[in-house]
Amino acid sequence: MINGAVSKAKSCIGDSRLRHDDVRLIVISPRHLVFVELSREVVLASRSLVLLSNYSATQCSPGFRALARVLTSNCWKKPRAHREKWPVNMLPEIVQMILHKLEPRDVVAFSQASLAAEQCYYASESQFKNIDLRSLKSSIPCCGNRTGLETHGKSLHGT
Repeated sequence: MINGAVSKAKSCIGDSRLRHDDVRLIVISPRHLVFVELSREVVLASRSLVLLSNYSATQCSPGFRALARVLTSNCWKKPRAHREKWPVNMLPEIVQMILHKLEPRDVVAFSQASLAAEQCYYASESQFKNIDLRSLKSSIPCCGNRTGLETHGKSLHGT
């Protein structure tokens, strides 16, 4: 069973993929389950695990527990930052502008699809309730000109 599945997988994957990355497979038959890892040099396989048995109605089989664990965990995935590649380097400010122009449901979808968008989204959202950043009238903007108090006839030195 395993040899046939591995040869079929190799023909579908092709040699170009195996040159760069290891390929991981889950081989399932109606009664058994095997985890396989293909690389250029070697084929690694787990022992055959029982997927369905006479006791499957009353207790979870080892194969089903292993399959559920693998499919619901990140144990075989590379980190999202490693997997995400953008063809153009986009400034965070531009991503921020895009996020502000989108509808709320589209912002959520964009943030779930892209790690960069997710980081920009959470950086722009207040993480604490009832706390806002205020723009004070006496603050000095980036150009160095004072704003606010001088226009109202008051100076910063009390004169």
